[in-house]
Amino acid sequence: MIRTETTLPSGTRVSWLEAGPADGHPVVLLHGGGADNAALSWGPTIQLLADQGYRAIAPDHPGYGRSPRSRSFATMANQIAYVTEFIDHLDLPEHDLVGVSMGGGMAIGHVLRRPDRVRRLALVASYGYQSTLAAQPLMMLGSWIPGLIESIQWVSANPFLTSFGLTAVLTKSVISDELAAGVRNAALETPALATFNEFQRHELGLLGNRTDFSDRLGEITQPVLLIHGEHDMIFPSTDAVKAAGLFPNAQLELLPGVGHWAQRDDPETVHALLLDFLAEGLAGISGADGAADLHAGADRVVPGTVVDLPASDVDSASTRPALQVVQPGEPAA
Repeated sequence: MIRTETTLPSGTRVSWLEAGPADGHPVVLLHGGGADNAALSWGPTIQLLADQGYRAIAPDHPGYGRSPRSRSFATMANQIAYVTEFIDHLDLPEHDLVGVSMGGGMAIGHVLRRPDRVRRLALVASYGYQSTLAAQPLMMLGSWIPGLIESIQWVSANPFLTSFGLTAVLTKSVISDELAAGVRNAALETPALATFNEFQRHELGLLGNRTDFSDRLGEITQPVLLIHGEHDMIFPSTDAVKAAGLFPNAQLELLPGVGHWAQRDDPETVHALLLDFLAEGLAGISGADGAADLHAGADRVVPGTVVDLPASDVDSASTRPALQVVQPGEPAA
């Protein structure tokens, strides 16, 4: 697995992880919001796909992981534009797209912008087809509370509190010290929380979300896989059930006992579903049955591991500018 950085034509600087043969079928994986990045959400998945002959690509979105913040506001529209620009910049041929949570909404937006370039779409606990969230007013007001990010960082500095906080998104798996450390470092050593807070301020309104692609899901004719944990406390599984009926060609998989971060909570099941789904129609690629050895004890698929990478994927002596809390109306640095 290698890390590469580039500057897009717009000036946005992007760092990404990649593994697999250069001529392998491309699969782009998009991580979610909050204290997340490519390695945390997709580290084990990247290597798994590479072992099956795919070219797996997972960028750190601007303001997350090792990608510095963009000069554009972290709105959904701008984040979708960055995804499209990034994929165009890599000059990828027909590719598959996998997104989790906020990254799922970005994936949907990209498919709608480039329908002729995406072969298959997989969404894990996706955002993008909800008119409102269960705790909409509380989340909206919370994003404007002064000192909120500093408070979350104070909590994140405590290993016990970090692990406890992860129980909101992981309800089935045992939370490893490595995974907790990665989340803790993402919260403390990167601008992820400030970037996500800016996203929430723009995205969440008293009357609903700014982004709701429900009325456009029928335009996506590609095969779509929806994976959703039945114990997801962020987006109820009923969201995925409703969305599955709006896509013309959707496969819905509800995972019992699994929370929001499904690929981390039940990686073996999620990986098996992804391998089978992505392999359809590709010559020389095997599904989960052809990769049974990878699901039977390989370390790279064990919950809580990040393959060949430090848990945080962030240098301890970071040269990134200090975290800046963006106030209302203030542009991102």
